[in-house]
Amino acid sequence: MILSQIIRQTIVYGGADFISKIITFFSFPIIAAIISTEDFGLLELIGTLTTFLGLFVNCGLNNSVQRFYWDNTYPTDTKTIIVSTAFVSQVLFGVIIFIVGIFIIPLLLNTIDSTKFNFTWLSLIGVIILVGLTQWSQFILDVLRLYFLPYHFFFLALTTRLATIALGIIALVIFKLGIEGYLIAQVVAFFAVLPVGLWLIRRDIKFSKFNFFWFKKLVGFGYPFIFAGFGYWLFSSIDRWMLASFSSIKEVGIYSVSSRFSSIVLFVSAAFGQAWSPLAMKIRSDYPNNYKSIYGQALLFLIFIMLIIGGGVALFSGELISVFMPTKYIKSILPLTILSIAAIFHATQQITAIGITLANRTAIFIKLTWFTALVNFVGNLILIPSYGALGASWATLISYFLLTSSYMYYTQRLYPINVNWIKILVLIIFCILITIISIIFVMDKFIFWVFSLKLIFGVICIIFGWKLIDISSENKIINLKF
Repeated sequence: MILSQIIRQTIVYGGADFISKIITFFSFPIIAAIISTEDFGLLELIGTLTTFLGLFVNCGLNNSVQRFYWDNTYPTDTKTIIVSTAFVSQVLFGVIIFIVGIFIIPLLLNTIDSTKFNFTWLSLIGVIILVGLTQWSQFILDVLRLYFLPYHFFFLALTTRLATIALGIIALVIFKLGIEGYLIAQVVAFFAVLPVGLWLIRRDIKFSKFNFFWFKKLVGFGYPFIFAGFGYWLFSSIDRWMLASFSSIKEVGIYSVSSRFSSIVLFVSAAFGQAWSPLAMKIRSDYPNNYKSIYGQALLFLIFIMLIIGGGVALFSGELISVFMPTKYIKSILPLTILSIAAIFHATQQITAIGITLANRTAIFIKLTWFTALVNFVGNLILIPSYGALGASWATLISYFLLTSSYMYYTQRLYPINVNWIKILVLIIFCILITIISIIFVMDKFIFWVFSLKLIFGVICIIFGWKLIDISSENKIINLKF
């Protein structure tokens, strides 16, 4: 059954993330307590820099491979050519980024304000090495998803996460090597696990299979994702930089803690996406007559599940922060509430954008993400000076809602899916009510009657939502065989 397949693979794909995030969840408060709020914010800024440079190594090739790997119009042996060409290309792009980075680092160190951004040459070297390693590792994981081998994915993803988390904590907490030591530990962990990943996809990694025709085709499809990814990076990362510029590094630390807790919601979204993207192409191929209805029902299920998780974190954001974090991070509560709701809309993009991908109109992603980035920039510019991390959270929520709405608009124009708009609207109303209740009853400590009231409200929303999405034997998505 399609639904059971999605749920099973989502659980498996998310399992590795869940276990590693549980460890991260209990370890990052320790790290946050040991290092200063400013250093924690600096570490977050370094993470955004790695993500940005990774766009050029990736070059949208992961998306290209997922698009063409299961395309039945090409011979079966083309799969090896596609994967090999894409991986060799990413290796070359990573080496180029490293070489360019070596020449730029001295100039960068002379340009930045060392009193505000305490970057060192060693930390920047670690960043540019990690750029390639993280992208190559993610490429291998994406190929394993195309194989529909969730347990191999589970093993590799979990091993990679645990290795990076464990070595990072040892370097930071036990040996007290600072941010530089933390980054070098990450490099060592990725290098140790990378050969295992290459062995798992060895059937499609053959350097002799590099094909210039497919290089042009894959890059031609994927390069718009660089510009779209850059725009996406802007409105998902620029808030940290604007907080540092218009507020303080401390405020970046406050916002980063909120973001880390909201990752509870995002990791479920990511797990679904890892299961969904290869399945979506197979569904279209296997069920050409009703795949549009399947997509619409999947969107309804996704919103409901994310509303439970994101709404739950939003409702109990105060209790989470007060229990797990030192009092110096108490200002993270309200931003966490808003970011958890934002994560719900973020999750829906995986389905609302499906029509753009199927139509091969990837250039639309550039237009939409850059427009959203502009909106996010203006929102941050207006809100951060007065409201700090809370203002950045509201700008993020607005951006995610705008982006997924734009994706749906173009999907319905290019490759329309069958959506029950009344049910979608009801779930959005639930989301608005949860946001209002979460803000009104936000608490910086545990109060039993407030906790009980929010819990009852959450249960009522789940019951009504369950009835709304129609879990029954007549439901098409449940009965379809995969």
